[in-house]
Amino acid sequence: MKRRLLCLLLVLVLLAACVLPASAASFTDISGHWAESYIKRVVSMGLFNGVTSTEFRPGVAMDRAMFVTVLGRLRQYLGGFKLDDWSSRQWMLPYRFTDVKSTAYYAPYLTWATLHGITNGTGTYTFSPKLEITREMMATMIANFLKMEGYKVSQTVSAPKFSDASQISSWARDSVTYLARAGILQGLSDGKGGVRFAPKKSATRAECAAVFCRLYDAIKKDFTPSYPSSLQLSNGTLEMETGKSLTLTVSLYPSSVTNKTVVWISNNSSVVKVNANGKLTAVSPGTARVYAMADRVYVYCTVTVKRAAGSNLAYNGMSYRDKCLMVYGRYIDGEYSGAFRTVYTTQEEALANQVSITVPVWTIYNGSKISGTRTFQIHKNLAATVKQIFQEIYDAPDKPPINVAGGWRWRSYEQSEHNMGTALDLNPNSNPYVYSGSDPYSAGFKPGEDPYSIPIGGTIDQIFAKYGFKRGIYWNSGNKDYMHYSFFGW
Repeated sequence: MKRRLLCLLLVLVLLAACVLPASAASFTDISGHWAESYIKRVVSMGLFNGVTSTEFRPGVAMDRAMFVTVLGRLRQYLGGFKLDDWSSRQWMLPYRFTDVKSTAYYAPYLTWATLHGITNGTGTYTFSPKLEITREMMATMIANFLKMEGYKVSQTVSAPKFSDASQISSWARDSVTYLARAGILQGLSDGKGGVRFAPKKSATRAECAAVFCRLYDAIKKDFTPSYPSSLQLSNGTLEMETGKSLTLTVSLYPSSVTNKTVVWISNNSSVVKVNANGKLTAVSPGTARVYAMADRVYVYCTVTVKRAAGSNLAYNGMSYRDKCLMVYGRYIDGEYSGAFRTVYTTQEEALANQVSITVPVWTIYNGSKISGTRTFQIHKNLAATVKQIFQEIYDAPDKPPINVAGGWRWRSYEQSEHNMGTALDLNPNSNPYVYSGSDPYSAGFKPGEDPYSIPIGGTIDQIFAKYGFKRGIYWNSGNKDYMHYSFFGW
């Protein structure tokens, strides 16, 4: 009995240690600190908590997850709706960050910030939540927040002349200038009588507390926003052909609202893309929803995309029959037996149906990405599709590198899709073939560490899937081929 009581007391003590204070009065590390008044204020506003029950740790760097959370809490404090339940809107995201769990404390805030264009992450599918936020990152997020939420702040301070202005990234310069002129961001002494911005320096919790106080004061001084209660789209349903574009319009009610910011989102950008002005572009056959969202209300248009007449490109969702007709010109009975892999019985017959293509790629030389090309053979009826795939990979913002690309090859002992010219292998040295139950990471698959290891669900996977190709990690046999992309899925 005594042991049970001791265990219960120990649990209660541990739980008490996890409870963060609602007041800054218990913090032992802020007395006399230059940011003491700011810290007390942001804690009382509910924007910040302590790191422990007795420590605020003002000198600790703020990470990106913490920052986007505080930004969302400020939005709530200014009168906006609560964001705690925004994890339920993750289905609206055009993509998911692979390094963010839906159960993370910051997930609902990140969903809100992503949908509103406040952050796009550090890569196409990564947010880097634990990465320390730099002062220029902070400036950009805040400027995007002001723009997308429709807040106005007066430009009352003379434009500062930062001695390190040339070190501010081009994507952050306008944001830094705008916030500095509003008195929200301030410089640091450069030790020479001047002021520097220190764009690459990590922002501390104390610095962020001060910035959020100034941000709140600037917004409340100049602007009281009002938000729409309902929206109406010009179209509720649409049919489009691949390659075609049109623009949706949205009406906000009541028309007197001050915040007229509308965020456009496609829940499947591989089918239809939408830009910031509501312009739709049909990409590939399928169905998608395009959302117009303003504050807490949204409406959507269901878009059905059909293949344009005369198109010679494959697409996601093609039936097995249509794939056979596209490649071989006839239906090959026996999808699950792999009968299509024995259509060409000799090397000479298979080779007669292949063409050599040259595609653009990014590769790495001396630590930098450089442009190059790769040449390989592929089935003549898939050549246009594969060229399109590599062009889109090459044009992607993250420039995924490809050092080896192999297509058709003949192996008399193995009836694979390579024999037919309907499969490709990419970066084989960094994307291994592993047998069922084996560990791919021990075999050399190291995405994020090795730039040639192709991340699961990343840019290359997405683009190949868009045109009906399947990666070899999804084989039913249990074996997994991380380098392999095939049209029929074998």
